[in-house]
Amino acid sequence: MVEELDLIESQEPLPYTQSRILAAIGVCQSRQSALWKCGYNALSISANVRRQFDLLVEDDKIGSYDEDQGLEQLWVTWRFRETRRRTGLLFWLTSCWVALASGHYPSLYPETSKLKLPCHDELWDAESPRQWYKAAGTEYGAKTAFITEESSRPAAHEVTLQFWQKLALPYSSVSFTIVQKLVTQDGALNST
Repeated sequence: MVEELDLIESQEPLPYTQSRILAAIGVCQSRQSALWKCGYNALSISANVRRQFDLLVEDDKIGSYDEDQGLEQLWVTWRFRETRRRTGLLFWLTSCWVALASGHYPSLYPETSKLKLPCHDELWDAESPRQWYKAAGTEYGAKTAFITEESSRPAAHEVTLQFWQKLALPYSSVSFTIVQKLVTQDGALNST
C-alpha cells in the first residue's frame, strides 16, 4: 500500500497527486491500525512532493501569462496555475486535518502557505475557454485582467488567521481534548 501511495519520485499530473492524497486520507480513517499507520506514512511521504514542487507558494514563473497567447492557451495556463494552487492548499489543509485527528501540532502552520485563495466556482467550473472568459464577466474583459483577478484574491493564511481570531474559544483549552476523547471512546464502544 505504501508503495502505491509513494509520491517521492512522482512527476504525475497534479490531479492524480490530489487523488493519491485523498486516498491516503481515506486510509487514515480506517479502524485497522496497520492501514491507519500506512495512511499517515503515505501523507508523510507526500510532503516530499509538496517540497519538491514548492506547492505552498505562488510561482509566477510557472504558467506565466503572455499577451500573445490565444484564449485557449490562456485558459490552459490559468487552469494549470489554479490546479497547482488548489493542490498546495490540499496539502496545507491535510496537515491541519492530521493535526486535529492525531492531537498533535500541525506540521504546516498558517504562515507556511503563501498561496492565494482559489478562484470563484464559476471560473473553475467553466468547461471551455469561452465559458471561462464569459464567467469572468465584463469586469475582467482583457486578458491581463486574469492576472489582476489572481492578485486581488486574499492570501489563504490571512483568511485563516482572521477566522481563528474571530472564533470564540470553548470554555477551556481542555474542552476540545475532552470532547475528542469522548467521541473516540464512543466510537470504540460502538465498534465492539
